[in-house]
Amino acid sequence: MILLRELGKLSPSGGVKLGDLARSTGFNKATTHRLLGELRKYGLVEQQPINGTYGLGKMILVLNAQYHAGLDLRERALPVLKSLAEKTGLTAHLAVRDGDEIVYIEKIETTHNIRVASGIGWRGKLHCTSLGKSLLAYGEMELIKVTLNRGLEKRTPNTIISRAMLENELKFIRQLGYAVDDSENQEEVRCIAAPIFDRNGNPIAAISVSGTTSQLPKKNDVAIGELIKRHTLNLSEEMGYTDEPS
Repeated sequence: MILLRELGKLSPSGGVKLGDLARSTGFNKATTHRLLGELRKYGLVEQQPINGTYGLGKMILVLNAQYHAGLDLRERALPVLKSLAEKTGLTAHLAVRDGDEIVYIEKIETTHNIRVASGIGWRGKLHCTSLGKSLLAYGEMELIKVTLNRGLEKRTPNTIISRAMLENELKFIRQLGYAVDDSENQEEVRCIAAPIFDRNGNPIAAISVSGTTSQLPKKNDVAIGELIKRHTLNLSEEMGYTDEPS
């Protein structure tokens, strides 16, 4: 946003006056004042109580830290994704949660001729993807309640749409340490995922491998699930996590 950009340029020399910021942005004073008020609500801008000048807010630092943490996560996870794709012959994904969805932020493609349709930026629901279920299982109880209350969309004949069945599924995932999507989001596609935890034990991302039902048969679930879990626990420890989830 032009207002934040200009405020950042002017603020190193001290607090910025409303008039100076208006001239720098090309906005009139009324518009500049209104926009600054909106930005103050979110902590992106701060106003000095003594002289009324403006500066960047503390939330800028928070967002900057989150941005670089995301870059750090992708850099750390990339070798793991490559290793999993090589060892399993399947497509490996890294995803984070955004509301009631997961978003792919990194992907390593399989060498198989037949590949699962996906890509960076692709989104999926929490209740019917292995990535989503692994994050949901270890997430806060409020997140589980919200997900259940919003209703469970039926994506395929295998999608879990029963509240009781999903609650049991999440309990089972916590016992195993990984989640399985048995053609619940896309027909004839199976996925296995495990979460990555931060230093406070919060699930911040998840890694999965995906393939067709013939590429990823049920008989391989335990071996691949344990493999992914070992890798994600190692990543979690790199992020400062110390205890294996129970």
